[in-house]
Amino acid sequence: MHYYIDGYNFLFRLVHAYENLQSSREQFILDLDKKISILKIDVSIVFDGTFQEGEGTRSHFNNVEILFTAQGETADEFILDALKYSSQPQQEIIITSDKKLAKLARNKQAQTESVENFIQWLNKAYKNKLKKLTNRSKFFNPVTTPKTSIPSNPSNPKVDQKIEGSTDYYQQIFENEYQKLLKKEPALDKKTPSKSRKPKEKEDPFPKIPPLAIDAPTQMERWEKVFEARLKHFSYQDVEKS
Repeated sequence: MHYYIDGYNFLFRLVHAYENLQSSREQFILDLDKKISILKIDVSIVFDGTFQEGEGTRSHFNNVEILFTAQGETADEFILDALKYSSQPQQEIIITSDKKLAKLARNKQAQTESVENFIQWLNKAYKNKLKKLTNRSKFFNPVTTPKTSIPSNPSNPKVDQKIEGSTDYYQQIFENEYQKLLKKEPALDKKTPSKSRKPKEKEDPFPKIPPLAIDAPTQMERWEKVFEARLKHFSYQDVEKS
């Protein structure tokens, strides 16, 4: 079902909003949106655009469709025209306390409801829906006690008595014993020591002289032998010349 609300007829009938029209209209839309969002109904509010310039406007405020008629067109004319071109006018409900509009809408097979009756039904349905939602939330969200945390590595693991005699029972015992053995083994250092490299020896620019033997001649003795050999050589040459 779709609801057409005669906007200003609704406002003037219920809140007598002649003095502050804009603020009353905004409060009306806010309150209506809050309720229809819970009830999940399709609502369009039609306001007269008789004194505004230009074409009509269509907008949404959350779940509410807001319609302003074009210049010179009344809300009654807009609603009746919409019923004329509706494929299912019997699915339309016109909310108005204007008896003339209500009669013309019924002639076009639409349903009608007065503003007072609609407000009464809306408030009652809204309260019942809220009550159901509150009870449902309590049912699906019961109060739960916090769970105690289980240590990841218990010092003394216990065997579950429920699984004793099954393969899981012996597997659990094996796991417990295996963990005990792991604790007794010394921790192995996974890092292997890196091989030390010997530094490359640099060539000595001044080669070392090998040490002399103990009975080797001294430097002075070698020079004396060389001198004697030279002296004999020159003496021999002088004898040949003479």
